Amino acid sequence: MKCPCCGGEWTPSKLMVDLTTNTAISPNGVVALSPREAELLHVLLSSNRPVSNSKIQDALYGIVDEEDHTTSIRVYVSMLRANLAKLGYGIFVTSNRGYYLTNQANYNPKRISKFNANVWTEDELRYISDHYGSVPAKQIAEVLGRTEQAVWQKARVLGLRSSNRFGRCILA
Repeated sequence: MKCPCCGGEWTPSKLMVDLTTNTAISPNGVVALSPREAELLHVLLSSNRPVSNSKIQDALYGIVDEEDHTTSIRVYVSMLRANLAKLGYGIFVTSNRGYYLTNQANYNPKRISKFNANVWTEDELRYISDHYGSVPAKQIAEVLGRTEQAVWQKARVLGLRSSNRFGRCILA
């Protein structure tokens, strides 16, 4: 691959964005982006944490723009997500409508879950349904990487209860 600055041979070590050519560059290749997608990727790459919708709006449309651009931001995120998938990267939505960029190969749902704690997978729900009441909530929490209180609350939402602390699970 040629260096975008000097034209010499070069191999990128991580995902980058070139705002002059509107391209995403990674060890897996190069993908052309729209100007807004390139700006959005720049914002996501500049942060090591989830980026709020309002911060993205300020970066893409300016701080003085009072119009709500939530829908267009979602469209650009969707388009950028499709392009980044070709390079092995993904954009995940957090529970407070922020966005988090990560390498899909290194995606760790437990790491993301601190930002998106209210999303439960089908496997986690099945595990709670199968074990709640016969296994202490503390052990279930350790297996799932959740807090004991989160397990109690989810069991309650699922209508699960136990007659005693470690007794057999009874559907409410």
